[in-house]
Amino acid sequence: MRILVVDDYPGAAEISCTLLQLMGHEGFAATSGQDALARAGEVELDVVILDLSLPDINGYDVARQLRARAGRRIFIAAMTGWNTTEDRARSRAAGIDMHVAKPTSADKLSQVIQAAKKLDDSGAADRA
Repeated sequence: MRILVVDDYPGAAEISCTLLQLMGHEGFAATSGQDALARAGEVELDVVILDLSLPDINGYDVARQLRARAGRRIFIAAMTGWNTTEDRARSRAAGIDMHVAKPTSADKLSQVIQAAKKLDDSGAADRA
């Protein structure tokens, strides 16, 4: 799978990409909302793992913009420190498929990949 990791902390994005590559996937990193939207226009992605707290555009708005684009559906997971009931509701409203609390780990990345595969196989996935 081709997976874009969006985190305003470059080290976190790179670590996640390395873990994804070790799992056999292509990982791409972005450190801002604008960078994420640009990368999504350059590469046909399967999954976007998105921090909600970004320096320019918040993750909810990035997800909305990705959903508004024509083309095939991308699985979007929020991987964030924002983990209240309200945050999860905002994720659902923005079109985010899955909401996962930080810290990031190989197990959590695997959960995102499995949920994305489930969506790809069935056309429906558990919402945030």
